[in-house]
Amino acid sequence: MVAGMAMLGVGRNAILFMAGWEVMAIGAFLSITTEDQLPWTRDVGYLYLIATRVATLCVIAALALLVVALRSSEIEGLARRRPHRWPARSSRSPRSAAASRPG
Repeated sequence: MVAGMAMLGVGRNAILFMAGWEVMAIGAFLSITTEDQLPWTRDVGYLYLIATRVATLCVIAALALLVVALRSSEIEGLARRRPHRWPARSSRSPRSAAASRPG
């Protein structure tokens, strides 16, 4: 499970991120169901497995949207990059715009 968490932190693209996500999810499932002699523990483990699959589908959908919007599967420069259709910010701040108005 710790290896999966480490892969989430150091993964530089969507494939490594998903591999880390899966390793972490399976590790958590195995740690939950360690005491499988109790019937409710198994039920909770299977419920967790179902919830993890739903969460994985949501993460895959979000990553797919990011990959399409950014035209790259690299996560490393995600904060610095903008999709092509988003408008760029104006270089003028509201204060400088107000100061340049006559009146």
